[in-house]
Amino acid sequence: MDLFQDFAKMIQEMYSVSEELRPAGEKLSKMTDEMYAMELTSTLNGELGMEDVFVHGDLWSGNLLWTKTTNGVVLSRVLDYQAS
Repeated sequence: MDLFQDFAKMIQEMYSVSEELRPAGEKLSKMTDEMYAMELTSTLNGELGMEDVFVHGDLWSGNLLWTKTTNGVVLSRVLDYQAS
């Protein structure tokens, strides 16, 4: 993906002009392939024994409604007025 390659290139350029940033930049540059392994976005939860979930992407505490029950407070609803 071009976006990720551009990001990796930007990191390399950034640390190549600064001796202070070079050690961190070199470490980050080595991690970019792993950081952007897109296939992990659909398989990592299974590898960790977690269920599939819907990801809201812009979840704020104000989007959540809670209900008091005899077992404590539980999530009742997720609201998103932009999607309604």
